[in-house]
Amino acid sequence: MAEQTRCRIISGPSDWQILQQDDTGHAEISLAGTWSLPEDAKAGAPIVRAVREDTYAPVSAATDWQDAETGPDQTWAAQLRVPAGGLYRIESGVKNDDAHFYWTCRGDIIHNIGVGDLWVIAGQSNASGYGRGEIDDPPELGVHFLRNDEQWCLATHPLNEARKSDHPNVESLNPGHSPFLVFAKRLKHELGYPIGLIQTACGGTTLSQWNPAEDPDSLLYRNLLHCVGLANDKIKGICWYQGCGDANREQGISYLERFEQLVEALRSDIGDPQLPILTVQIDRITSDEQADMAVGWNAVREAQRQAAHLIPNLAVVPTIDLPVSDFVHLAPAGNMLLGGRLSAAALGMVYGKDVHWLAPEICQATAESGRRSVRLAFKNVPIRLFSDYPVTEDFVVEDGGGILEIEDVTFSSNDEILIVLRRPVGEGAVVHGCYGPNPRNSVYEMATHWPPLAFHQFSIEL
Repeated sequence: MAEQTRCRIISGPSDWQILQQDDTGHAEISLAGTWSLPEDAKAGAPIVRAVREDTYAPVSAATDWQDAETGPDQTWAAQLRVPAGGLYRIESGVKNDDAHFYWTCRGDIIHNIGVGDLWVIAGQSNASGYGRGEIDDPPELGVHFLRNDEQWCLATHPLNEARKSDHPNVESLNPGHSPFLVFAKRLKHELGYPIGLIQTACGGTTLSQWNPAEDPDSLLYRNLLHCVGLANDKIKGICWYQGCGDANREQGISYLERFEQLVEALRSDIGDPQLPILTVQIDRITSDEQADMAVGWNAVREAQRQAAHLIPNLAVVPTIDLPVSDFVHLAPAGNMLLGGRLSAAALGMVYGKDVHWLAPEICQATAESGRRSVRLAFKNVPIRLFSDYPVTEDFVVEDGGGILEIEDVTFSSNDEILIVLRRPVGEGAVVHGCYGPNPRNSVYEMATHWPPLAFHQFSIEL
């Protein structure tokens, strides 16, 4: 059969791709290709347009059929300025000068593209997604992702699959459910335009394997930048979930400084000094092998809590209360809750929506009643803190004499908790919240049902 395609698209978006919108809410779509005239035509020109995938209507008058610029050797190029939204279809063809636009000769078509925001997923196994078991979290048109084989598709679990990929984040184990599909779906519902995900996470990795200040040749860091390049070097932000691999005394204590280095490098190399970063405070681990690593786990959680205060345009959300599938990986139900918390953080910090997005967080600890009690004050409490269970195991108080025995814990006001001790606290006293690899947590905020962020070595005012 004779070749019928008269207009080829050689470069441009691929099927299912989500393009990052600019500050005006548009994306400039660059197209280029080759073309030829039908044998019986005397003259003609390559033409392109963008239409809505669902209605076939032009996206706008400016994106309806238009002539492309022609070059030597039967090449052509065109630009389409398309507003945020979709899904859209790019059509091409060759218009015979003797015919109406309706009767164009066949050209290549790009299907199911959208213009919206792109979020990169980075970190270790909980970012890859290892939730096991059934959950109702279906794919949805307008939420797409860039697979490890560098092809765009409808976003479905597992996001970090290894199909035909040589990326360094491909893992030997089958991944499972992750929090980021529901994260993207909630953003799409609230914002009204498509969301794209770019998966770069890799299970079991340490911060040093990502941080170019520690490893200038980091394959994971270079792969992240490579994937951003596949998206025309334009993204909206990064979702970062990592830290379990650094939950030991040495790496935990230096985590904050090294994480600041990573954020600085990312923002510099991506070219956005205010690039939003959504981080996750690491969850719990039930393995007995980690029982003696309390300081490391708490140091990483504390570094993640402090990062939100020291690094502009960075948010942190808690996971300490979420269910796990095994000894450390969030269960699908936990991932759904985490995806909701991350979307709230994005909507509040990045998009300026009027939502509760800041986790309850300790802001003051004061000794009272002859130092026999410690009052904890919390911020970001829309209604009140509460618990249906005793909370004496949620906190640890220590000073130079060691850990103090807690007699009682009460909610003294909407945003304060009073810890009553069996002996007075001494100099250098500190309080920990959610201490250890697998801590007890039973305190929640009533409006959001978020727990307070875990904290470590918070100084008590005497």
